[in-house]
Amino acid sequence: MDTYRVTHVYEKANAAATEVDVFQTWDQCDKDDTYDFSGGGVYIVTDAGYLCSPSNFFTGTWALSGSNITVNGVTYAISGYSCSGMTLTTNNATTGGSQRIVMVR
Repeated sequence: MDTYRVTHVYEKANAAATEVDVFQTWDQCDKDDTYDFSGGGVYIVTDAGYLCSPSNFFTGTWALSGSNITVNGVTYAISGYSCSGMTLTTNNATTGGSQRIVMVR
């Protein structure tokens, strides 16, 4: 895979709710972080640009299976993928809500 940066995080509380871009509520220091999905099933989040205090550098696990990616135990459908980025979507079976994460390279 490659290095990405989140540009939007759309959430719906339930199936009837309006989708809201909650990325706008993130702290400035989180908005420019990079996510490197490297070989071996490890991803690295780097506190880039505007730095958080304390830094939010961390690592986690990921696995690809068909058109799904599991990140730290949460499975997302890869609902869009191109040379410029990817979109990940997950649904909450209990509430009917959903989350859609747009990432660019």
